[in-house]
Amino acid sequence: MTSSPAHHAVSNLLSEADAAFAAGDADRWTACFEEDGRVFLLHREPLEGRAAIHEFWQASSARLDTSDWQPATDLLEVHGDHGYAFRTYTERLRNREDGSRIRVRGRLVYFLRRDAAGAWRIRLLMNSHSHPMEPIA
Repeated sequence: MTSSPAHHAVSNLLSEADAAFAAGDADRWTACFEEDGRVFLLHREPLEGRAAIHEFWQASSARLDTSDWQPATDLLEVHGDHGYAFRTYTERLRNREDGSRIRVRGRLVYFLRRDAAGAWRIRLLMNSHSHPMEPIA
């Protein structure tokens, strides 16, 4: 990956999004998105706009402990005010009600944009699983 101020800024945004996701902090996580950002999740209708993303993630975080989140950035490109990243991840989700756990492994594609004030935000996030979900004993 190239090292430039823009790459560092985008890496910092992704790190903030990861920390917020792992903490189950829907406010911090959705602040990483553009106001009209979108999220495409496996087997779900698209989440359109920061408010819809927040509502979904707040409900998910109430149900699932996402603290065991392990992402890796495989590709990060920045061109002017636009960037994209391809990442892989493993997460071990714990159901807060019954304590059951599952391991999820997948892929993430991010499309990012720098706004007029110079802040980078996630414009579009697409998620897919790379393996079937696995119950953890």
